Amino acid sequence: GVPGTSFTRWAGLLAEEAVSPGLVAAELDWWQRSLAAGGEARLAVGRGSGTRRATLTVELPADLTEAALTTLPAAFNCGADAVLLTALTSAAVRHRGSGTGLLVHIEGHGRETLSVPVDVSRTVGWFTTQYPVLLDAGSDRREGGGTAVDALKAVKEQLRSVPNGGIGWGLLRHLNPDTSPVLAELPVPDVRFNYLGRFTAEDAAGGELLDAAPDAVPLGHAVEIDAYAKESADGLRLEATFSYAEGVLAEVEVRELARLWREGIAVLARETAEGGPVGATPSDFPLVGLSMDQLAMLEGDLADIGDPATEAEGGR
Repeated sequence: GVPGTSFTRWAGLLAEEAVSPGLVAAELDWWQRSLAAGGEARLAVGRGSGTRRATLTVELPADLTEAALTTLPAAFNCGADAVLLTALTSAAVRHRGSGTGLLVHIEGHGRETLSVPVDVSRTVGWFTTQYPVLLDAGSDRREGGGTAVDALKAVKEQLRSVPNGGIGWGLLRHLNPDTSPVLAELPVPDVRFNYLGRFTAEDAAGGELLDAAPDAVPLGHAVEIDAYAKESADGLRLEATFSYAEGVLAEVEVRELARLWREGIAVLARETAEGGPVGATPSDFPLVGLSMDQLAMLEGDLADIGDPATEAEGGR
């Protein structure tokens, strides 16, 4: 197998990868096209800037935690991050009062594959990636448009379309002198989201090490959300800290945003429970290349085959 890759070697490979013609050809146009329309999808459009941190922490009850981390990901064949980000997009749209999308910075684990063989599974170092994604929940449900289930399917597909876990963004934006100024012209998210996974009481002091004093780290966004699942005596609970820039957003606004996020998860859980099977999405069949509409038609045909009334009618 591939020998372990040191952090120094990894850093050198990133610099080489950033200027490789293959990466530029594969990703530069994708990032430009996917982010170009993100200016109006920011959370606090026209609100100015601020860096002084204030925080608001919310904890979901057991039923919503179970839905967000287990039931919904299993039903939609997606990660918990897709569920949480769908609810966040819905909350941001309702808070903003316009549009259907949210431009958001997403943090990832950073241990992605490169064009050369590497093994960083045992490498000690900080590998976090941060990359922007324009998430669009689709039809405006405030005017009777699509459902929360439709929104989750759309967000799931948008997240899966990001090339190679988003690592290419940082390489092209910060390490390639030719592509950096091009990408610097694109809209910049004012929301950051990070789902950190599950913690036991012993892990990172039960999550307490994630808390920051108001002046510990200057904010780079209007809102930064760090969510994680915490094991406790009462079972698993999803906790999210909303760090926000005072002067850009008021506490009452952030509290409302958090309430709408929680409500978004609840609506997803309710629609899924009441609506039966939710169906697959195109990325579940990467070798076929079906569109969402084609997949829906195929599922409809399969449902008809299994319907006794349809079979009887066809046999006349």
